[in-house]
Amino acid sequence: MKHVSNLWWAGIFILPLMFTECSKSTDSPSTGNNNYVAPTLAKDTLVKIPDRMQTKAESGSDYNLTLGVTQINFVNAFTTTLSGAFFYDQTTIDGWQSSGNSDGSTSYTWQYLQYKIKLTYYHSESESWWKYEEDSASYSYPLYYVDDKGTSGEIDWYGQENFKSPSVLIYKDVWTISNNVKNSTFTIYNSDGTTVNTKYVTVSNADKSGTLKVYSLNGSHQLVQQWYYVWDKTGAGSYTNYQSDGTTVNFTGTF
Repeated sequence: MKHVSNLWWAGIFILPLMFTECSKSTDSPSTGNNNYVAPTLAKDTLVKIPDRMQTKAESGSDYNLTLGVTQINFVNAFTTTLSGAFFYDQTTIDGWQSSGNSDGSTSYTWQYLQYKIKLTYYHSESESWWKYEEDSASYSYPLYYVDDKGTSGEIDWYGQENFKSPSVLIYKDVWTISNNVKNSTFTIYNSDGTTVNTKYVTVSNADKSGTLKVYSLNGSHQLVQQWYYVWDKTGAGSYTNYQSDGTTVNFTGTF
């Protein structure tokens, strides 16, 4: 499954980067124009599934269910771990500075090895956003962007095809919340930063029932639906696999 390997590869790259540059702490950055608050991403974007469904997937008795739960867990892992990139212990950071910007945001900058790190934060009654960037004498690029409007939001991850090449969008998670129902679309892009490689569309209800639709590129480079999973609050459900046209059913199963 190409989309699974892409997601796992990026996790290996991004997660160590976050933990080498930041140390989690109860301390917060110094106050500029905004009293800094780190994003609590997981509360908004996690797809919660019943324990029975997770346990059966881990048993390996149904490969197709295991595949679906694995993809849900990968998406959740990215969102959960990204929140750790916005916690800092100021006492361990060299050259810490904060400054206000004309748009009302505050930028916090510091030095890490040869890099200059910048975290920009904005807050109003209706919206909060965060932007995390790296800089050096020869290049600069954004790493993460988070926008939270309370009942909707967006998370962007950036990367580079080669060292010092322009930054490109590699992942985007767009979510909405209405009546305790969370809708999320997690998109993986090709190395050009614009072509969609894989897309996960999820619905997560308060009782842990939900759905997962997986879209991926077929042999004609068209984005088509590949999987559809649906489950109830007990963890029982079904899955459907589609042929390369994205509409003709290949096989179905229950769990």
